[in-house]
Amino acid sequence: MRLVQILLLFSLNLFLSGCDSDDHKNSLNFSAASLKQTQWKGTFDESYIESFGEPVSTTANAGIFFESETRGRYSLKWETMDQPTESTFEYRIEEKVLIVENGGVLNGYWLLTQSDKDTMVLEKGTNGEGAYKGILTLKRTS
Repeated sequence: MRLVQILLLFSLNLFLSGCDSDDHKNSLNFSAASLKQTQWKGTFDESYIESFGEPVSTTANAGIFFESETRGRYSLKWETMDQPTESTFEYRIEEKVLIVENGGVLNGYWLLTQSDKDTMVLEKGTNGEGAYKGILTLKRTS
């Protein structure tokens, strides 16, 4: 009986130590220092209720370049427009929140909801019924 307990504890220890190392290898270090001089591309989805009660949902192809630890550039190519929208922005990170200022449509508080080494999903909005919701789904390109 004692031998079975020792083997179970040993197996549990191996399992837990293996999971921990995989999580660290595949996790995104979400900080201004790690985002500095990286490029990301993906989609920007918005949804909200218009003043007449009609639901609105739009999607844009997104590209973001974090130039420094405080500045970046983005381009958004909306489905309904021929030319992309481009702008610069200022940002900072507070734990799991990316705060964008002076960046037009990207302004606001973006919560990191999913991530791994080369992917991040950021959401803006309260998730209340009918409330504005923005989702940035990005993959690192360099």
